[in-house]
Amino acid sequence: MQMRILLMHYFSVFIRWLFLLSELDKSSFETLAVVLWQLWNERNHAKHGLQCLSPSEVREFAGRYIFEFQEAFRRIEIFEVLRVDKQAHWKLHAPGKLKLNVGSCCFVGRDNNKVAHSLAKAFFS
Repeated sequence: MQMRILLMHYFSVFIRWLFLLSELDKSSFETLAVVLWQLWNERNHAKHGLQCLSPSEVREFAGRYIFEFQEAFRRIEIFEVLRVDKQAHWKLHAPGKLKLNVGSCCFVGRDNNKVAHSLAKAFFS
């Protein structure tokens, strides 16, 4: 009976956590997730006798980590926008037609290109 009461209590706490998490905006949720992750790391550091960060250092780490992640993601988004031509898109070819996309790679030195040359000659001969 006592185990059942304990499980009901844990379940109730879990449901409250879920409710609180659902009320957070994206920025607060990201911060909470990184802080909890770093607290777990700090717990492992303490368990293994390593130096731990202070609470203010954990919060500072979380802010810096999120900022660096967002900056890296922003750079990737900018790269994708620059790399992809928004006007270009694939079109279905006409029935009875064959569409062949060809890519190539060239290695420096004639010996390195023997396989590529052989394949090209075999295919186009």
